[in-house]
Amino acid sequence: MAVEYSLSVQEQYINVIAAGHITKLDEITNYAAEVIKHCHRVDCFLVLVDERQLVHSLRIIDALRYIGFLVKNTPSRGRAAVLYHEHDAEQIRFVQNLALNRNRALRFFKDEEKAKKWLLEKSEDFLCHSNMPKS
Repeated sequence: MAVEYSLSVQEQYINVIAAGHITKLDEITNYAAEVIKHCHRVDCFLVLVDERQLVHSLRIIDALRYIGFLVKNTPSRGRAAVLYHEHDAEQIRFVQNLALNRNRALRFFKDEEKAKKWLLEKSEDFLCHSNMPKS
């Protein structure tokens, strides 16, 4: 099953809701590329991603390549908070550590309120314009 997702622009961030099953690198990079394009279109790089209905089954090498993709294709002043399901906890910790080591503000949360709080703290230091059109 491929990734199905929806994007909506909130007042201070972009909200992404995703479902499906990721087993290959191109599935996650294609999905991420579409989100990144949307971020560029609305000039906002504060993103709340709900992946609690998305199963990750990537190989370790693909997780490494995925972080490389993010580093190459996202601004360092962007920030993403990702909600995840407990079944992905081990892989999520690994990916978060990779992102931190590559100086990317990518954090994973089980609690939506904690994710939003982290995403929006010091948000003026990150890229997002409050005059974005609502979708």
